[in-house]
Amino acid sequence: MHIVGIDEPAKTNDSYGESGIIKEALEDTLDGLDHDSFKILLSHRPEFFSLDVQYSLELVLSGNAHVGQVRIPFVGGLVAPNHGFFPKYTAGTHTKDNTVMIVNRGLGNSIIPFRIFNRPEIIEIQLELLKSE
Repeated sequence: MHIVGIDEPAKTNDSYGESGIIKEALEDTLDGLDHDSFKILLSHRPEFFSLDVQYSLELVLSGNAHVGQVRIPFVGGLVAPNHGFFPKYTAGTHTKDNTVMIVNRGLGNSIIPFRIFNRPEIIEIQLELLKSE
């Protein structure tokens, strides 16, 4: 099993996303790892989930407490810095192909000094080893 993370630049621009810095960082991090091993990625940016799926990561743990700091009941996050209105991944478990991403809503605040309909959370994850027969 490998637990890996990637650096996140402090500032973003057009070369940041799935075709730029994040993709390069992910490729560099995964280079040389056993492809058959279970890989857990620690990622601050849940909006790049489709890129994580492309690299067949089994589990992505994402935070970004600012996402959906203000939530609308039954709808989700209202707005988030650098994500715009109604961001797609603000909390919970998301699955695509063989990749599972868990987004934690976090504990703190950002530029908005309060949380609305968004209780702080700490997530406990239990991994189980399944024996093959």
